[in-house]
Amino acid sequence: MAKKKNKSVNIKRYKAKKEFNIGMFLFAVVFIYLIVTITAYLLEDKPSIYEVREGSIVKDNTYTGLIIRQETTVNAESDGYINYYQNGNSKVKYGAPVYAISKNALNFDDSSTESSSTADLSPDVQSGLVTQLQTFNENYDNSNFSSIYTLKNELQNTLQNAYRTTKTAQLASVIESSGQTVTTSSAGQDGIVSHTIDGLESLTVDNFTADNFNKTNYKVTELHDRMKISSGSPAYRLITSENWYVVIPLKEDTAK
Repeated sequence: MAKKKNKSVNIKRYKAKKEFNIGMFLFAVVFIYLIVTITAYLLEDKPSIYEVREGSIVKDNTYTGLIIRQETTVNAESDGYINYYQNGNSKVKYGAPVYAISKNALNFDDSSTESSSTADLSPDVQSGLVTQLQTFNENYDNSNFSSIYTLKNELQNTLQNAYRTTKTAQLASVIESSGQTVTTSSAGQDGIVSHTIDGLESLTVDNFTADNFNKTNYKVTELHDRMKISSGSPAYRLITSENWYVVIPLKEDTAK
């Protein structure tokens, strides 16, 4: 009888390799994110909720103010027809010619009228304006925004001077060609020339009354070139100070 061979099998256990579970990683990230979001929500200040209804938010109050500034009326020195060397609201210096009065109306032809309303700038003036703008552009600083208003005033003064020179030369040419003897009046002090008269030039913060706030009888007289005026009547208004005062009538309870 043949002998049976004892066959044995050796089974070795190997440690299983741990694989990276991407699903668990994403779940952990989402879970942490939710925890952080909920915690931040619980700790943050809660927004206040208001109900908005259509209607007026504030109560508007309208007042009539009276502007007072240092100004004076300059009267004409003789009878005749007035023509202005200066534009309305132009700055003048002491001794600058303001107006001329002639016995008869001066003859301004169409070309003279057109040249007086559209003054051509000389090359020197144009070059000066360009230089001013270039200098401003190169040195502009956002922290010094007020320099824009300085530039505006400088440009206005340059243009006013150019227009004044043209108008003065044009008026002098018309006077010379007319052969008339005219009376020229100059500014007695520095200031701003205005061609409107309202009768309140002598008003101050010390002598105004409640009647001054009544606009029913308020009238403004416009003065213009080739207007006939009488000696002693207003020729122009001269504003001699840049300080303004605004007077507003208020009730006692409103003022408090």
